[in-house]
Formats: sequence, C-alpha cells, structure tokens
Amino acid sequence: MLKNGSGFGPSLPQLPDPAQCAYSETPHSGKTRTPAHVTFPDWRMSAAPSRLASSSVRLSVMVLDNDEIEVACDVIWFVKSRGAVDDVQQQLWGRLQTLRSGDYGGSACTKLEPGEVSATLRALHYCADQISLDDDERRLLVRLESL
Repeated sequence: MLKNGSGFGPSLPQLPDPAQCAYSETPHSGKTRTPAHVTFPDWRMSAAPSRLASSSVRLSVMVLDNDEIEVACDVIWFVKSRGAVDDVQQQLWGRLQTLRSGDYGGSACTKLEPGEVSATLRALHYCADQISLDDDERRLLVRLESL
C-alpha cells in the first residue's frame, strides 16, 4: 500500500527542521544557531534525498545529532593523535568542536556534506584498524556506510 499521498512509493521519513539545528554555514564563518529541541527518529536516518533515480535515492547531505557529533570528534581526534589526519578531517574536526556540548544527550545537530561523510568514514575505518570500536562508533560507521 502506498502511503506518501502521491501514489508513487512509500512515505519518506520526516527530517529534522534545519532551522532547529546548530550548524555552521561555512567552516569558519562563526555563524551558529542554538536549537530548542531536536528529536530524531529511532532509525536515525537523517539524510535528505537530493535526486530520485529509477531505482535508488541519492543522498547529498547527512544530519548528525549531538551524540554522533561527539563520536565523530572523538574518532577524528584519535586519527589526529596518530598523525594520520587529512585536511578535510582537520577542517571537520575544527567545525564540529564549536558545536560539541561535551556530553551525550545534548541538542546540537549539524549537516555533513558528502566529503565530510567520507572524512568521518575514513577516521572510523582507521580507528577500527587500530582498536575495537565501541557501540556508538559502530552504530555511526554502519549508518554512514549505508549511504
């Protein structure tokens, strides 16, 4: 049964309102927004479809919630501490640091562009090669690899 009202496929997930997300317009703009409260669905798929193909949806932007920002910062820090960080990871780490609340369960969120998603994946894979990933790291790795 079709549920999206258009008659052309299943309903798409509801995405968080970008106006409620704390994010930086550009990596060094200093512009930030503070959210009132953002709730993500249990399946944690917060990426916006940018183009429909005949049999697939291409994702261009992914939204990370507060806990995922903490995980991304931690894994990039690990890569930095081993001297293996690349330029995109360094820029992403600097941008995410300004959004961190320093604790899990906060209300920050941000958009990751495709290059930033790749940089985070590289950091997660590097960590996985060096140490065992914890549950939060594995969850983010699976989510990013599913794109």
